[in-house]
Amino acid sequence: MFLNVLIGLRHVSLRDDELFHNTRDLLLIWCAKETAYKLFSSEHLAFKEIKVNPYTRLVSNLRRNITIKFKCECTTGYVLTYCWY
Repeated sequence: MFLNVLIGLRHVSLRDDELFHNTRDLLLIWCAKETAYKLFSSEHLAFKEIKVNPYTRLVSNLRRNITIKFKCECTTGYVLTYCWY
């Protein structure tokens, strides 16, 4: 059910230059955006101001032109992403 909601919201939360090839990629992008949003919480970023590359594991705050690496742990039950700045 969550996946259906996520797929339905991709036009709101994903940028046109954020490509994904499967469900795992889409989940990584979503979770990394949530992580970056919380890391830069004082900036109140919109999801379109955060760019994620699930293949290089890079997340960018486009407002401040900051790119950092994120880490992830994936199992069949959850996706955990984290990063620090």
